[in-house]
Amino acid sequence: MTSSWSWGSDTATTSRAPPKIEVHAWGDMLWAQGAAALALSNCQTLNEDQCSVTDWRTLGGTDGAAGRAQDYVARHQEACTKYGIPVDVPAWRSGWQEGIRRYCTPYNGLEVGRRGSSYANSCPADLAVSFREAYDTGHQVWSARIERDRIQREQNMSLEDALRLD
Repeated sequence: MTSSWSWGSDTATTSRAPPKIEVHAWGDMLWAQGAAALALSNCQTLNEDQCSVTDWRTLGGTDGAAGRAQDYVARHQEACTKYGIPVDVPAWRSGWQEGIRRYCTPYNGLEVGRRGSSYANSCPADLAVSFREAYDTGHQVWSARIERDRIQREQNMSLEDALRLD
């Protein structure tokens, strides 16, 4: 018997059911260890070498363009203080002001929302409303895709169950 099933947004015709995805305890443990390592690595933003050679204006621009909040500079200060290296906060803030304006566009808001990424409420007041409206629209698209994928998985499982009964 030939059946039709979909995987993500692709549709295929096959004579067998889609493969089952099995989750093993060791896989969960590896995922948890990776998540913990990532969380710990986020505590320190820069190492000693980076603190000593950083162009603070450029780093501020990069942080702003990534949508990081204006208080993110405190993380850099915390990291560099450990090495006795000062952060040029005015230079960082100047770069951040430029970067955040590149981030806070309606187009980017839509894209950030469509990816399901979080928003740190970092946009300046004059850009926040248009960014947030676009972000909310994109996030609704992302949520709809998640729901669609859930329904497709349920349908695939029902189809697999029905085929086993034949």
